[in-house]
Amino acid sequence: MHLTEYGVSGIVKKKKEEFAPELRVKTAVGVVLFIVGAVPLMIGAGLGVSDFLLCCLVGVLLLMVAFGVFLIVSAGMISGSYDKLLETGEYTPEEKEFKKRVEFFPGIYWCVVTAIYLGVSFYTNGWHRTWIIYAVSGVLFAAVWCTLRAVMLGRKRR
Repeated sequence: MHLTEYGVSGIVKKKKEEFAPELRVKTAVGVVLFIVGAVPLMIGAGLGVSDFLLCCLVGVLLLMVAFGVFLIVSAGMISGSYDKLLETGEYTPEEKEFKKRVEFFPGIYWCVVTAIYLGVSFYTNGWHRTWIIYAVSGVLFAAVWCTLRAVMLGRKRR
């Protein structure tokens, strides 16, 4: 159920199609900047340059990463706005209804995980090992979230 005025969806679809190549380029350049940003620092460290120059190279790395993040986030925001206007992707009515019904879950889940982590860590004093609780919980969260989506959205499709 689109709430846009007549003709607006067509204009937005056209704009989204026109923006798609720019989105791909900005995303690719951003990722390349992440990867290539470390190269000057690695070369400098390998050549044994002075600490001052290494600090400057860290600054170069951070600037490249910052610019890469800017490119990816700004392009993603524009692409997301088109999806929102067209009610596609994560903005379909079904997705919005699903998120509204389960919005409480992530907060409760991560509070419980943190409580378990702190409890186990304080009890065992094994802080050097108990970090694994967060890694396992992250993967488990994804599995539980996908299961929730499948159950709740699958039930609606029947």
